Amino acid sequence: EATATEAGSKHEECTVCGYQKAAVEIPATGEPQVPGTGVDSQATLWLALLAASVAVTGVALGLRRKQAK
Repeated sequence: EATATEAGSKHEECTVCGYQKAAVEIPATGEPQVPGTGVDSQATLWLALLAASVAVTGVALGLRRKQAK
C-alpha cells in the first residue's frame, strides 16, 4: 500500500493459471493521515443554544409579568 511518503505497488494475478501481470506503482499520497481525537464538542453551537434558551426564557417571563399587571 502507498503511504504519505512512500510509493506502493500492486499487480493482478489469474486465479486459474497463476499468470501475473507486471506490477504497477501506486504514487505516495503526499498527505500524512492524522488520527482524530474523537472530541467533537462544537462549543459554538452549545453557546448559541444556551443564548437562545436564555432569550426565550426572558421573553416568557416578560410576557408573564405583563399579563399579571
